[in-house]
Amino acid sequence: MAIEVFEVVDIGVLQDLDAMLLAQLLDLGAAYQQLGRYDEALTTLDKAEFLTRINNGLYGPEQFRVVEQMVETHIAN
Repeated sequence: MAIEVFEVVDIGVLQDLDAMLLAQLLDLGAAYQQLGRYDEALTTLDKAEFLTRINNGLYGPEQFRVVEQMVETHIAN
């Protein structure tokens, strides 16, 4: 049953969802940072970093935005 469901799922749709989730995590992290809730911002950005590593590999260029935002959050803290 699980294999049948997996075969029906369109990989392109999953990639779009991953990109939307990444954007939402980055926006949420920025919102937490602006509110001075730095711990929550870093926790959210850790999730974004994990997502990019899983989907794009350890050295994927998509991680640059996440890491830059993490650095900004550490500096602001």
